[in-house]
Amino acid sequence: MSKPAKPGDSAAKVLLADDDEIARSIISDVLSAALSVEFTMVTDGRQALVSALSQRFDLLIFDRNMDPIKGDRIIRCLRTGASPNREAPMILTTAELDHVREGSLHLAEASLYMPKPIDASGLIKWVSRSLALQ
Repeated sequence: MSKPAKPGDSAAKVLLADDDEIARSIISDVLSAALSVEFTMVTDGRQALVSALSQRFDLLIFDRNMDPIKGDRIIRCLRTGASPNREAPMILTTAELDHVREGSLHLAEASLYMPKPIDASGLIKWVSRSLALQ
């Protein structure tokens, strides 16, 4: 359950894109327990890109390893194009730690990188701060 919004506040609109149902459930449960959020959830990169290009979100969360478009490529596209989310905070998640260790994962466009399994308290703190700045 989402926490009720304060009077005059509305729930933060969050795009959550992950092809893994368990990952989507964990992230949405963690954020919903602590913050007033309204999720749009998608299961692949194409749906994520279409959603992010067609409506404004307060926060976007992408898994790196989605088909047919990877999360880091979606972020790069949104940051460099005429997206309504160009300046929005974006989180890139991944379980592919080898890419990070090798330096092959380019994270410059993401606002935050979060390895899986997700650090719940770290995610809540970061999202809370990011949404407060908007």
